Amino acid sequence: MPTQELTPGAYNYILVRPLSGALGAEIHCVDLSSAITDDVFAKIHRAFLDYLIIFFRKQVLDPTDLNTFAARFGGLDIHSILQPTKGQPEVLPVFTEPENRHVYAEGWHADVTYQKEPTLGTVLCALDAPDIGGDTLFANQYLAYQAFSSAMRAMLDELSAIHSTAPIYGTRNHKKILKAVDHNVRGEQNEHPVVRTHPQTTRGALFVNEHFTIGFKDIPNRRANLCSSTYSHMPSNPSSRPDSGGERVRWRCGTAAAFCIVRSLTTTANVVTCIVYQSVAIDPGTCETLP
Repeated sequence: MPTQELTPGAYNYILVRPLSGALGAEIHCVDLSSAITDDVFAKIHRAFLDYLIIFFRKQVLDPTDLNTFAARFGGLDIHSILQPTKGQPEVLPVFTEPENRHVYAEGWHADVTYQKEPTLGTVLCALDAPDIGGDTLFANQYLAYQAFSSAMRAMLDELSAIHSTAPIYGTRNHKKILKAVDHNVRGEQNEHPVVRTHPQTTRGALFVNEHFTIGFKDIPNRRANLCSSTYSHMPSNPSSRPDSGGERVRWRCGTAAAFCIVRSLTTTANVVTCIVYQSVAIDPGTCETLP
């Protein structure tokens, strides 16, 4: 897989440390709980576009702080199915207890792609994390798309995929995390292009995922083969080499992250209580064209 040519630009005001050749960077010299000037946020946003996932370590954020930072990227999305934090409808508590058999959001996925207007990205902040395990793996969807042959890319460019809540939320009844919503909401589905072009970077990215993509429009008999082919471009061990297309991130208390144009996977090994506040930013004007 080819390595992405990153163009970090002049990052005045902040310190940006790339994590790998594929994606990801840590940003230092920023306190997200304080007011961020427009000049500083412009540099943060530049890094967000260049590296797709940006991390801020040793942050002390409450839900209001998280919302304030996320709102700099766009309007905040309220999840239609999952229970929010009390008094903060835009913030989701994401947690896994020691006795849980499964981790939260395990498996390669992108968030809420079943919505009519998918989100621009996600902002997270870890309040507690295990010493070992609970890492999240991220995969660059620009590189996943570029890894296909030119003929395959040309075919994918013309396709639309069907995304649905049903595989994840249709049959589950976890009272701790699900709202009391009607069957129609838990069976929502929408169509989106298989390849989406980011309006700012103008790069094409693969926009399918194992959690919510249930098929391809007008070609039902080829669903299994196409799904297998598109999903096979996820790196089995991100960060094992610089051109793998992915990055493995270890959470620590106070780690904040913002990401887009990626698929993620949370590992299951040695997960104990892991609480994360999550806000999701959307851009109502451009989200239909975002990858």
